[in-house]
Amino acid sequence: MKAHLLLPLGFLLFFAASCGNSNSPKDVGADVSADSTVILPGGDSTTPVEEIAPDICQPQCEGLLCGDDGCGGECGVCEGAQDECIDGACLCQPSCDGISCGDDGCGGTCGICDGLQMACVDGACVCQPECGDKECGSDGCNGSCGKCEGLQDQCVDGACVCQPACKDKNCGADGCNGTCGTCEGLQDECLEGVCTCVPACEGMECGDDGCGAVCGTCADGDVCFTGSCCTPQCDGFECGDDGCGDLCGECLGPQDVCQEGLCVCIPDCEGKNCGSDGCDGSCGDCGVDDVCFDGTCCTPDCLDKLCGSDTCGGFCGNAALVTEGCAAFEMCVAEDFLCENFPAPDTCGEKECGANGLGGKCGTCPCPECGPSETKCAQFSCKTPLGLECWEMFACLGDCLPGDAFCQQDCLSDGTPQGTVIFNNLSTCLDNSGYFDCPDGDDACTDAAFETCMDPYYACFHGDESCGVLYLCLITCPGGDTDCSSGCFTSATVEALNVWDEFIDCLTANDYFECVSGDSDCYDLAWDQCIDEFQACANGEMSCQDVFGCIKGCSPWDSACPIGCRIQGTIPVQNSIDDIAACVEEFCDPVTGLCEQQVLLDECADTYATCLAL
Repeated sequence: MKAHLLLPLGFLLFFAASCGNSNSPKDVGADVSADSTVILPGGDSTTPVEEIAPDICQPQCEGLLCGDDGCGGECGVCEGAQDECIDGACLCQPSCDGISCGDDGCGGTCGICDGLQMACVDGACVCQPECGDKECGSDGCNGSCGKCEGLQDQCVDGACVCQPACKDKNCGADGCNGTCGTCEGLQDECLEGVCTCVPACEGMECGDDGCGAVCGTCADGDVCFTGSCCTPQCDGFECGDDGCGDLCGECLGPQDVCQEGLCVCIPDCEGKNCGSDGCDGSCGDCGVDDVCFDGTCCTPDCLDKLCGSDTCGGFCGNAALVTEGCAAFEMCVAEDFLCENFPAPDTCGEKECGANGLGGKCGTCPCPECGPSETKCAQFSCKTPLGLECWEMFACLGDCLPGDAFCQQDCLSDGTPQGTVIFNNLSTCLDNSGYFDCPDGDDACTDAAFETCMDPYYACFHGDESCGVLYLCLITCPGGDTDCSSGCFTSATVEALNVWDEFIDCLTANDYFECVSGDSDCYDLAWDQCIDEFQACANGEMSCQDVFGCIKGCSPWDSACPIGCRIQGTIPVQNSIDDIAACVEEFCDPVTGLCEQQVLLDECADTYATCLAL
């Protein structure tokens, strides 16, 4: 910065006054400028001021704390070590050369250290090891808190933990003051970490060594007894000790005892005066009219008895055990000792009407032929309907003359609420399936269309009868009588119809309907394949005796009744009856009533008794 010689203002004023200038000092001091002139003694009044006097500079420092004042001076000096004057202001300049963290000298930072264990040391981020209570493992800074000294030690969560060494071992020390297991066998020892059975054969020439082997073998004919070879002494003996820990034989008779190596039967007649003494002998004989019963002579009592106990362990009548002296298919009435047929079961119970399950009816309602608004049989009870059911609506429409719209409307309006809904569902289904569009006589078309509507059809056309009753109904319909078969189907419940469909599907799959007429073997083979499906349709709750009683009560001219009796038996009963039939056919050729009666109480008695127990 250049130095300027500054003259005092008073001197200038004095100098101007002494020159006789008419201008006052005020005027000179106030108006002097580059274009002003002054009168100097002996000088030219037009000489410029700048040529006759030094510069007069005014410093400019307003709002400035430092820097040049414009007149060669300073407005101020920055005192901070890192301050720098910028635009008249002292600004601190951060200094981070060579450092990555810490103070930048201006109240800021040169960087922040990342990581839980990082700290700023002399401008550098340095990891601070942390071990706390740890005796091993990482200190968090790629260092270690210590090493485990034990051979089987492993650092676990900062602590040295001994790791048991039991690989391929089941006993012995585990190296950590524990064990790999204990040996349980009486002769087991732990050898190199493995339980090993040590044979025990000291003082033994044969027998088990305790480890699944033997201490030795004996010569043929000898046996090992208490560790020594022994020759059994049984010559002439059939029982008793053989001298080598075994027997020469056992006495099998219930009254046999071993005496001097021989089995001797000891007769037992205590409390008996007849019958066997248990040793092929007799405790005594009874009179001609007596029998031996429980060791006592007893006189049978069959006076006025056609069946039942004779009080001496037998039966009066034909003495047959299975029927207590009665003929087959009969039972003994204990009160009067008379044989009677098995009672026919009541298959109607509380039914007022409807099928009895045997091909007949339990009764009819007061007006079976009346119109649909009169009393009819519904769910085995006579009831007065409040309207037409779905199937009755179809029947009503069938009775209307073609084009009789009033009749048809009456049929539709007389339906019960539920019947109307089912009627509409079936009608809609048939319409959508194209049933009504099939040409006349095109059975394939109508069958295919109708097949899709079986569910609403069954909901409309069904009754209260079981699948078994449906089966009986169908087999009694004359051949080709579609009205009869249709009536059978409409009398069955929806569940019965579904079970029947499963049976028919099975027969179809086994070519039953492809059999040539009269080929009984073909029919029997297909039927046997579907016996489960048939019994699911045709079964009931009758016992074997109930079934036989039912059959005995059937009219000789009612061919459906015996079949109905049989299929109302339980499935085990039906199977047992089949066994009886097979047995009778084996011993009776031809099968007659007399032969059947005889073999049921003789050759087939066990089979017959098995059925009667069901």
